[in-house]
Amino acid sequence: MEAKNNKHSRKPRLVGGIIGEMLQGWHRSTELCVDLKTILRSDPVMKTGKAYHGVLRRDTDAEIEDFRCHDPHFTFTEAVPWFSKRNPRVFVGEHISVTRRDDGT
Repeated sequence: MEAKNNKHSRKPRLVGGIIGEMLQGWHRSTELCVDLKTILRSDPVMKTGKAYHGVLRRDTDAEIEDFRCHDPHFTFTEAVPWFSKRNPRVFVGEHISVTRRDDGT
């Protein structure tokens, strides 16, 4: 017997339906005409299609009464990659090596 509404079935599904399921509970909006300043570590300029991990912050609000600032300003700061190695080596010698445990010893 085949279960009803089985998400893991082998039947082909439309991509729009899959994306709709993934975005349930998310708020989507499009900001038009914004100033974006980027602070990147890996590239001098953002590359098309490349995903960057970091923080996007809205710096100013665009006020309708304020004609000097028409567009909101955003700053994106790329995060430093964090790699966690298990028992990293603190000292590597010819006959001895010292490693650090997870608890810091």
